[in-house]
Amino acid sequence: MRHVYVRGMISAIWLIVAAASGVSGKPKDAARYAVLCILFLYSTYTAWKKAKKTARRRKLMMETILYVEDDLSLIDGLEYTLETNGYSVDNARTVKQVLALFNSKS
Repeated sequence: MRHVYVRGMISAIWLIVAAASGVSGKPKDAARYAVLCILFLYSTYTAWKKAKKTARRRKLMMETILYVEDDLSLIDGLEYTLETNGYSVDNARTVKQVLALFNSKS
């Protein structure tokens, strides 16, 4: 997202330069800088839109971890740690449960 902010700052600079050129009596230069400002604003908008779409896609494509653990005291800690780090967690306590979960997910 940082590149979006940089593009926004560049467009603001071009806008200031365009205003300064207009005040100093150079309308052709002011028009050029205004066009550059508009181009950078459009570029900023499209980059922001793309970054927003990518962030939404990442959120939808959460990774799932399947682990096998039969100790109940470890299961809660592992699930909490993995879920707080953004993973979806499936737990199995036996090999039969692993195979059943693996076959149902694929």
